[in-house]
Amino acid sequence: MANSSCVQWKGRKTSRGYGQITIKGRTVYAHRRIFELLYGPIPKGSVVMHKCDNPSCVNPDHLILGTQVDNMRDMIAKKRSAYFGVRRYGEDHPAALLRWTDVAWMRYLRAQGFTQQRISELVGGSRRNVATVCSGRTWPKSMSTEVSHR
Repeated sequence: MANSSCVQWKGRKTSRGYGQITIKGRTVYAHRRIFELLYGPIPKGSVVMHKCDNPSCVNPDHLILGTQVDNMRDMIAKKRSAYFGVRRYGEDHPAALLRWTDVAWMRYLRAQGFTQQRISELVGGSRRNVATVCSGRTWPKSMSTEVSHR
């Protein structure tokens, strides 16, 4: 990759971390839109793959065109499939943007009575992200470290 640094999408994201943008009332993936703007229309049946395996990345150097079969082969080759029994959580997940200390801090603030909206304003990210982190849906509670103060 010519420029090895990922460029993180700062706007709205899906629950899986893909950037989203709304154009003329239609929601599209940010990485696909950037690819289209730079290289033209995406052929029918093609997908825009991330060489960096970071769904939030919109760096054009990290985006390549392929088929869904190519995408699945890439996933299998890199052992990113739960099919292999390798499930990575938290910081070990390739798309992780948070650290365990961030997660523990968010949960500590929630336990102290802070609203999800206020926590999202303090630490960055969306209220929905705070909700999924605090509930343990995206970061298992048993693996986080405890934080008593910061």
